[in-house]
Amino acid sequence: MGHSDVGSTPLFKDFAEVWYSEKAVEWRTSHKKTIRDDINKRLNPRFGDMEVGVITKADILAFRADLAKAPARNKTTLLSNPRINKILDPLRQILCEAADRFDFRTPFQNIKQLKVKRTDDDPFSLDEVKKII
Repeated sequence: MGHSDVGSTPLFKDFAEVWYSEKAVEWRTSHKKTIRDDINKRLNPRFGDMEVGVITKADILAFRADLAKAPARNKTTLLSNPRINKILDPLRQILCEAADRFDFRTPFQNIKQLKVKRTDDDPFSLDEVKKII
């Protein structure tokens, strides 16, 4: 296993399986199902046939931009930032773990989570709520 010479890292879909089977013991059933779905329906279609070592920051940012244009489950709205962050989370963990094992720099370096709006629509500040109460 040399340094990241081309062809020295597993395909994303194969490593994702390894990662999933190692991590799944830590998770609740509902979380397993969410992660499984996100790997199958979102991550593998995009990255499955790429080697983990060749996925770039640009690939991840393009994927994130595409997610932001993807319809949510109800088809009328787009995926929310919190949902996109949740989809990117296993991708980040898989790539960080792969980077660790196969000795390359994770392309997730310096990719920030998307901002999640504090619920701006709540009309009262905490102080006002206390006064009301």
